Amino acid sequence: MTSHQAFADKLLNQFGPTLGGRDLYAALGFKTYAAFHRSKQRNEVGVNVFSLPGRRGWFALTLDVADWLHQQADPLGSRRTATCETDAGIGKAPCDPTEQCSVLDRC
Repeated sequence: MTSHQAFADKLLNQFGPTLGGRDLYAALGFKTYAAFHRSKQRNEVGVNVFSLPGRRGWFALTLDVADWLHQQADPLGSRRTATCETDAGIGKAPCDPTEQCSVLDRC
């Protein structure tokens, strides 16, 4: 089991399939509901949020939040295992996960 899967499982066990209210905005890094609300109005929350019939407030799928958090923590993402192909056509070389590819490389 990867650390991402373990993290997602932990969130699911703690919160269930959906996050809402303070749990949601705190998990997304907002200190207050007002900050979350402003971000939602600008469509900058980062995950799909939705309302539920008969419930007040906004909700998100716990796994969506876990995936989004994982992506934020690992901005290089899939480039860790990607290869770069140079424009010179000399073949492929592994991308260095600590550096951006040069302008001449395509990752």
